[in-house]
Amino acid sequence: MANSKGSVLSSGGNAAGAGISAVAAAACVVLLFALSACFSPYQENYGTFNINFGSSGGRSVTAWWDGTLNPDALVYSVLLDGQGETIQRENINFGEKVNFSVTPGTWDIDIKAYQPYAQEEDSVLKAVGKRTVKINPGKNGTVVVEVGPPPEETPTIIAPVFSIDIKQITDASDEITFSETCPITISRLENSELPSTATIELVGAVSFTYIFWYIDGDEAAAEEDGSIILNAWNYSDGEHHLTLEVFYEGAWYSKRITFTVE
Repeated sequence: MANSKGSVLSSGGNAAGAGISAVAAAACVVLLFALSACFSPYQENYGTFNINFGSSGGRSVTAWWDGTLNPDALVYSVLLDGQGETIQRENINFGEKVNFSVTPGTWDIDIKAYQPYAQEEDSVLKAVGKRTVKINPGKNGTVVVEVGPPPEETPTIIAPVFSIDIKQITDASDEITFSETCPITISRLENSELPSTATIELVGAVSFTYIFWYIDGDEAAAEEDGSIILNAWNYSDGEHHLTLEVFYEGAWYSKRITFTVE
């Protein structure tokens, strides 16, 4: 009987020891998970931050310059450029907080705000903001970007082309006029709405044996196709006289054209 009891006690001791070992192993696993979380490769390889488009004190899109502008009526876009990557988020509404997870390093942030319309192509740019930030591994919090009015667009001015055909050259008049509403006027002013150059072309120039141009009595160089380009920087302000002489079907024709420099 004693041996039997001894045997039972020995078995119970082994079971208790096994239970302690299991608990210890579990504790080790939990500790390993905790340590791995502290030294996560994900945290080392990425940096997180947010941009807040909300209306509270946490808003990070700041400095509205126009008191009449209603920011909650706008739609926003964000473009991130850095570390060989480009990240874009569009159609962001006022009140949203947008989170980003990127490769640590230097990033350029470009924010645009549009007044939306039914047709996307009709949307009007109302605000822009740019900032360059350094994103560190791990959490970087909220990034503040100041915005202001978009830069004024420089209007594209297309240099006009005036055409002269054979009928205008061979008619009885001494002068060629194009239109009272569209005279030849060019400008040297940088902010002028007028072009700085104008081209006068000859339609059917291959029909002319000779083509000569004169400006205020001095011969002027023509292009290979017989046309001439007037550049405001080559002339003083005021009215100038351009003379065209051509030889056509055995006869010479001379026409005068007036242009103005402002």
